[in-house]
Amino acid sequence: MKVFDRCDGVLVVLEQGEKIVDSLLRVVEQKHIRSGFVQGIGAGKDFTLGYYDLESKEYVKKDFPGEYEITSLMGNVGILNNRPILHLHITLSDSQFRAWGGHLFEGTITGTLEVFIFRDSGRIIRKMDTKRNLALIDEVKD
Repeated sequence: MKVFDRCDGVLVVLEQGEKIVDSLLRVVEQKHIRSGFVQGIGAGKDFTLGYYDLESKEYVKKDFPGEYEITSLMGNVGILNNRPILHLHITLSDSQFRAWGGHLFEGTITGTLEVFIFRDSGRIIRKMDTKRNLALIDEVKD
């Protein structure tokens, strides 16, 4: 993994074999990022995506084995229970140019992943909403 400090945040370049969510969370913790926006592109394999079902109040997860192009990775950085949390969504494309998307639970890099984490000077605070069973944005502090 390579991490480059930029005036507005950090550019993270993940390499073959690295886990996306674990690696990005490690960078967020090391750089003390408490609020920000995540955007990236690349290629990976063996993804687990989710769709949140409001009725059951649970994520329906689906595995996507094999290799895919990451045509869009986006999300945000916040705080839940005084710990950094990533909320990431992803769109994947296969060799037939079909696309799938959803909440990213995990995936492994095959080629590279180039991610920019735009730093915000404040803190996005999340709180568990028991009615929906989701960690939702509760407040933003400077």
